[in-house]
Amino acid sequence: MMQPSSDVRESNAPRFLRRQNALNPEMKKPIRVEINGRNSYWQNAVKVEWEHLYPERKWIERGDRIYVIEADWLADLQRVANQCFATAVIAPEDVGKRTLFRNLFRSADDDD
Repeated sequence: MMQPSSDVRESNAPRFLRRQNALNPEMKKPIRVEINGRNSYWQNAVKVEWEHLYPERKWIERGDRIYVIEADWLADLQRVANQCFATAVIAPEDVGKRTLFRNLFRSADDDD
């Protein structure tokens, strides 16, 4: 039986993964994560702390709160986020509904 070519296997991958692999080929298994902090100060603190602890681990920013990281880094990112009063969760492919609800039910901390 013939093995499918690597092009066929890649074409069956989710579209955002194909784009991430094209943009950052050194990532073996990229995933999208969302970082939610108490406010923009704490959300930025996660980025600063991550860059300080792991300068060799570069992530790709994909808009407000969304980043692409190597799947193996998720536990470390969650630990760093927790230390900065934030959370790091796997983001959905379509963040439209989440963004809509965030805008509708904005808290006082989000107004900075």
